[in-house]
Amino acid sequence: MIALFKRIIVSLYFLTLFTGTLFIDFQNHSAAYANNSGFNAITSVEVASLFYKMTNQEPQFKKWAETSKAYHQAPEYDKEAILKQEEIRLREIFYNVFTDELINVQIQINMRNYSEIQEKLFFGEISADTFFAYGAFGENFALIAPGIEQYSSMSLSKEATESIEKQSGGVAVAEFTLKPVRAEKSAPIPIDESDYWSILCEVAAFRLWNKDRTILFNGEYKDWYRPDSNLLDLYKKQ
Repeated sequence: MIALFKRIIVSLYFLTLFTGTLFIDFQNHSAAYANNSGFNAITSVEVASLFYKMTNQEPQFKKWAETSKAYHQAPEYDKEAILKQEEIRLREIFYNVFTDELINVQIQINMRNYSEIQEKLFFGEISADTFFAYGAFGENFALIAPGIEQYSSMSLSKEATESIEKQSGGVAVAEFTLKPVRAEKSAPIPIDESDYWSILCEVAAFRLWNKDRTILFNGEYKDWYRPDSNLLDLYKKQ
């Protein structure tokens, strides 16, 4: 069944994030928001670090650093210095990723799929086959959240839907807060002709944001999870 998971490449869904552009650096396997918007989605480097930490593996930081754009573009006389800088940067990221912390992932969704008969708003981008894919250092990683399909629709009146569509312009960002549960290191999972190292996650919360970076829907939360009010305040201040 897992082999049938369809791919949601997070970096490609977010080519544009509201008021700022998301620059994708495929050689460096990372993404940065041009306007530092405050949307704290996990990056590819952090996902790789999380997987290695959850499976008690020490990365080969030099090899990781050798895949960076900065290293490849450096003149020959600067390569060793840049390599050391990249190793330090990657070590810092790695040591600041913690396996017991929640993570956020985000995808862009269409807000116009409304059924008046069922009074439901449907999100075609979310289904039982959905997973979140990341590439870093020549390896692929998948965040898999069983049961995520329960967030593929929302019961709303026509009036509420029209109001949300007006606020969002028909496009919004779905944000999932995930709790990493287990990483599988015995063998990668084959998905769409690629192999993925997988991290099984549990959905803690689901939210919708609009293009003005304000909350359209402040979520469904699992009983064991309580949102950090300071985090929401941070988003609102951006």
